[in-house]
Amino acid sequence: MRGFLGLAAFAAAFALAGPAMAAALPFDPDVATQQWLATMDEASRAKSDSYFEGGYWIQFVGPLLGFIFAFAFLQPGLCEEHSRLA
Repeated sequence: MRGFLGLAAFAAAFALAGPAMAAALPFDPDVATQQWLATMDEASRAKSDSYFEGGYWIQFVGPLLGFIFAFAFLQPGLCEEHSRLA
């Protein structure tokens, strides 16, 4: 009996969810983004844009500096000398 009531409740909820989903407005991410950006003042938006647009150079310079330091450390034999001293 208990399982039947649970199944009936699930079926009723499933049957009622269909029209509610159809009545919901379609979601447009561009409109939602513009609505959210309209809540920001110009200073905050400029700060966000500069952070977002300028953050990619770190992904390039970080590994590049790593390779440069590794090459500078390994090339003149500093690694060998450090191993000998240890």
